[in-house]
Amino acid sequence: MVHVRFPEVGFRMILKGLLAWLFVLVLAGNAVAAVVTGRINQEQGQTPLPGVNMLLLSALTNAGCHAGCHAGPGSFLQAQLVAPASDNTRVNEIWLATLDVGALNSGDERPNAFPMSKTVIPVGGGNSFQFNTNNISDYDVMILANTEATDPWEVVVGLIALPDGNNSLVNIPLDDLAGNLDLGLVTPGNRLGVATRSVMQAATQFGTFSGQDLSQMAMINDTTKAVINAHVNHDPARGRVVGTGINTILWFSNLNPNTFTSVPADDTSGYNLHFRTNKGTGSPKYLYPPQDVSFNGNDYGPGNPIPMGISHDGGPYYTYFAYGFDRNAPPPPGVWVVKDGTNNVEGQADFSLLGGMDENNNPIVMPSIRPNVDSNGVVTSFDTEWYTMHNGTPRKITSTRALNGVIQQYWFQSSVKQPGQENYSFQGNIIGKTLVPWEIKFQDIKNGYVKVNVVLYGSQFECYFK
Repeated sequence: MVHVRFPEVGFRMILKGLLAWLFVLVLAGNAVAAVVTGRINQEQGQTPLPGVNMLLLSALTNAGCHAGCHAGPGSFLQAQLVAPASDNTRVNEIWLATLDVGALNSGDERPNAFPMSKTVIPVGGGNSFQFNTNNISDYDVMILANTEATDPWEVVVGLIALPDGNNSLVNIPLDDLAGNLDLGLVTPGNRLGVATRSVMQAATQFGTFSGQDLSQMAMINDTTKAVINAHVNHDPARGRVVGTGINTILWFSNLNPNTFTSVPADDTSGYNLHFRTNKGTGSPKYLYPPQDVSFNGNDYGPGNPIPMGISHDGGPYYTYFAYGFDRNAPPPPGVWVVKDGTNNVEGQADFSLLGGMDENNNPIVMPSIRPNVDSNGVVTSFDTEWYTMHNGTPRKITSTRALNGVIQQYWFQSSVKQPGQENYSFQGNIIGKTLVPWEIKFQDIKNGYVKVNVVLYGSQFECYFK
């Protein structure tokens, strides 16, 4: 047996150090033990809106929930959602869900791949629930779900949201909490569970997100509701995932050297609808609208489907599309269903959830670009600013956090290709300057075009400038 004897002073120093580290570990333990708790209140005697559920949601978060988390000790999140006992809609799960589209784009065919990268929080005995807030930065939204429903469109009740005037913040950065947050009464309706606590009231509870960050996010995050389409389409038995989207083309005719272009666009095209799946086939597909519509000058309806175009993206990946909806007649709300020739459902979507265009056919967020042109007439770079329309007036979006939270992809294409290569595109920086990787004369762009592609969740805009 080996005996080790520490000098008295050294031992005390070591013990003191160990106690100090133990204290740190206790704090760290508190960080990973952050808990969200709540209960469903469906008692009689409540006076909510007809058909409305109410949920009591409380969240307890602690310091340092994960790397980069700013939640302080005792941070508290609370909400209440109440429904009459006679209401047949129930909230029995809360889903912490991601908006990550990487799995669909990269060929990931795992049964639990996008869009079901989520944590399920069951509502258990006494209508209560709880969950740890560890690594909640991996999640973008909180979904109220009713898995007792048989209709997939009734399974997803809505997204928890903070109101901000006429806007709603659904991308709530819970990992940034620095203090108590009481959401108050959360009332489901129109696919949202809107809290009584507003963005401005809640803003002081966040560590690094300012009130302006949150408010500007609320202006442009409406497309996030498209995550409902993704969850409705998920088929874990087949490992099938389906992405749905709207594509719109915009034209800007005021491109000048060293000057930002004006917004909104001079003109827009109609709406083009997309379904992309990792379990597709090349057999004919048909799109069944929820009501009578005009498409490419022809009339279609629930009993008269629209023949769809098909693009084979490689392997089992296919895109089904319908091009030709008039810009002044956007796809009406309701469930659109894609079926094959034998009546099998291949996908479905409510395109009104995508929220990419406002009532005046303007994108919810749109770029203004400035070509920086040198003395030789060469475009050396582009600067980009972002705007949204508010009461008919362009409003500049300056929050980097808001833009990065909503815009998923941004790249340039030019009518002038890279010399010696078939390359017309280059990646753009959402914030800051985008350098042009090869020599492009400004006059050649004026004779052709420069296009920027903006991808939001569920929507894509192709913006042509010349």
